[in-house]
Amino acid sequence: MATPKLRGKLTTMFQIALTMGAAAAFLVNYGTGNIVPYGWRLSLGLAFVPALVITIGSTWMPDSPSSLVQRQHLDEALCVLQRIRGTHDVQDELDDIIKAVETSKSAQRPWRDILQRKYRPQLIMAFCIPFFQQV
Repeated sequence: MATPKLRGKLTTMFQIALTMGAAAAFLVNYGTGNIVPYGWRLSLGLAFVPALVITIGSTWMPDSPSSLVQRQHLDEALCVLQRIRGTHDVQDELDDIIKAVETSKSAQRPWRDILQRKYRPQLIMAFCIPFFQQV
């Protein structure tokens, strides 16, 4: 739902947040590891706090305009798009979303097409990047 101008920045901020979260989880586990016999319970309880904040915060997130267009709720998609962009001049963007949804629906066999040779580099990177990020 981010504007194209902000997507790169938000992706970078997301990656930094993931890394910082993993480091914080390691430090919490390291700090609570020697508390016998309740250390693991304390660690799990502390992990519950950000999960609860995210769960509660997600209740206020609107459906994405693309999702609404896919479900044929065009008026609601227009309202959501106007709200997240902060302007009423969003018809061009909504038309682009409608065109993209129609294009995606026209794909006959998307799961078989992705295995074609011309998409192999993208497919390999789609598996390698998350794998090496976790390793």
